[in-house]
Amino acid sequence: MTLCRNFFSDESVLPDEQRSEYKQLHKKCKDKYIADRIKCILALDNGYRYSEVSEMILIKESTVWRWKEEVNEGGMEQLLKNDYKGKDCYLREEQQKELERYLEEHICLSAKEVCAYVKKK
Repeated sequence: MTLCRNFFSDESVLPDEQRSEYKQLHKKCKDKYIADRIKCILALDNGYRYSEVSEMILIKESTVWRWKEEVNEGGMEQLLKNDYKGKDCYLREEQQKELERYLEEHICLSAKEVCAYVKKK
């Protein structure tokens, strides 16, 4: 289904059943990233501009466009997919355990502090 808001009418483009399903999923969602994706699509369907949605959700406007395209191509299943994969860890297992022990005993207020500790070791 193509999500393309008709700006000349107040009609929602999402069928009522699907809109309701998105809202229910959002309420149950514990993953902030997925929740933001759902909010994005619902906001576009409510008639908000791409720039407004990006400001509301604190994401780039290009991300709003990409998420909308993902929904157009793969529907809700594609929207709910989170394929993010981080980088491989640079620390050996022994170093990771040492860092875990340090973090259990010390409060670091930023990633910068953690990086400084790792570099120092």
